[in-house]
Amino acid sequence: MKNLTFIFLLNLLVSSSLFAQVSIGIKAGGALSGHTIEGVTQGEGEYKPTYLGAIFVSVPLSDKFSLQPEVLYINKGIQSGIPGFIQRNNLHYVNIPIMLQYYVLDKLVVELGPEFGYLLSAGDNSGFVITNTPSFDDQLLASYRDLDIALNLGVGYALSDRWSVNVRYNFGLYDISDDFTFSFGGQDEPVLYSNSTYNRSVQLSVSCRIF
Repeated sequence: MKNLTFIFLLNLLVSSSLFAQVSIGIKAGGALSGHTIEGVTQGEGEYKPTYLGAIFVSVPLSDKFSLQPEVLYINKGIQSGIPGFIQRNNLHYVNIPIMLQYYVLDKLVVELGPEFGYLLSAGDNSGFVITNTPSFDDQLLASYRDLDIALNLGVGYALSDRWSVNVRYNFGLYDISDDFTFSFGGQDEPVLYSNSTYNRSVQLSVSCRIF
């Protein structure tokens, strides 16, 4: 009985110690965002520069492992065109990454985890306008689904007790677009636009632990 009591108190002490080390912080940075497109038209979408911001909670699990859930805002999407005539599709997401982090060294961490996203809005650099006779771009923007699921792989480095930098690759696993038909000029019958579209992004951020 005494042994069980000792083990219980020891576990409680360790749990309390770990809980006391839980920290909350914010991060911001930039990204290169694009699409991988499979279907009628296959290829890699042109990557566009974009931005992100997040709040996070870091929960230590042991000396080497920690769990870091985040609430992340990011502008994803794609761009096309030539200099001076750049068309950008802006997909505004709120995402929840859940990262398992492993400390290779005291200041160096590698991380892996899923990310679940919700599309807040879709538009382009001229605005998201659906008219009575929507254009191809209008229908493309309207075809994006609300849900996104991805896998993150990253590495981080602590600059100090409060500040750190992180590089993360975001690999979309879920097709984010629905099929639609569109009547091109000179076509008697509508053409089916049927592609599987997946988000991709490379993210660079700076984090600050508030407490």
